[in-house]
Amino acid sequence: MNSNAQGSIEYLSTYGLGLILIISVASILFFVISPSEDVFQCRSTDPTKIILKSQNFRYNASAGPACGAFGTGECAFWGSNDDAGNSFGEIVLQNATGEKISGLNYTGTWKAFTPGNCVLLGTGTANPEILPMEALSEQEIIVKEAYIYAQVCGGIDFTKLPKEYKLLTVEYNNASGDRKSADIICSGYPQDRG
Repeated sequence: MNSNAQGSIEYLSTYGLGLILIISVASILFFVISPSEDVFQCRSTDPTKIILKSQNFRYNASAGPACGAFGTGECAFWGSNDDAGNSFGEIVLQNATGEKISGLNYTGTWKAFTPGNCVLLGTGTANPEILPMEALSEQEIIVKEAYIYAQVCGGIDFTKLPKEYKLLTVEYNNASGDRKSADIICSGYPQDRG
């Protein structure tokens, strides 16, 4: 074998093994560090009209329905206000319609996934009457006192709750007077769990 061929083989075996090792380590790190499906993320179903700019929820044991108020179970509650008036749940939207919108309405959902409310999920706003009723083009819409209530019999096991759910429906009238809506859909649950 000539010396050039031998040098090429040695080069490939030395650096090829190093490259394989780097790819292997990077793959392992990707799967270990990559976000799990438990990460709390929300999105607008119509981002060309209603943009979701941010959502911020903190665990609040003192607010919201009493744990087990809708059946038996352990519960987690994010949002509403504490006794000092601090809002723990806030969603910031933006009017991207290019025109003034009016008649804004914000609706959450309550849904039981098993008999006896053993797995129950509720979302919405505590005081929809204090929320903005109209927004100019490109204006931010701050939805305060938003909440997420989760109840599971036998302890909060987030694998029993739906992976994706509707946090809020935002309805509005466009400049022509047509009634439109966009849903804010979330997956996962806030990491702050008391």
